Amino acid sequence: MAERKRGSYTPEFRQKAADLAMASGVRLGDIAKTLDLVPSTLSNWVARRKQELGKGSVKKEATEQQKAEQLPLEKEKPLVNSSTEIEKLKLEIKRLQQERKVVKEAIRLLTS
Repeated sequence: MAERKRGSYTPEFRQKAADLAMASGVRLGDIAKTLDLVPSTLSNWVARRKQELGKGSVKKEATEQQKAEQLPLEKEKPLVNSSTEIEKLKLEIKRLQQERKVVKEAIRLLTS
């Protein structure tokens, strides 16, 4: 079996790869293969990035998501404070724009 050289990656590349993995919804193994990384390396980068962002561990997040999927859907509550809702939506727009930017950057990195 051929030995694989240990890669030297910039912090910027690590961050962008982790952001791409978190934002894309694609399996880590597939993203790692595309970026020519060992899946465990990308997994470590994602875990560190989530800690930096205060999102906790991957396992904890997956468990919370599974619990949320099992809960019955509640009827939407009427808007009590529309300015609060607007602020939440603005934050969501900003987050989605950042995710889109990361995906575009990843595409640029992969095609160059």
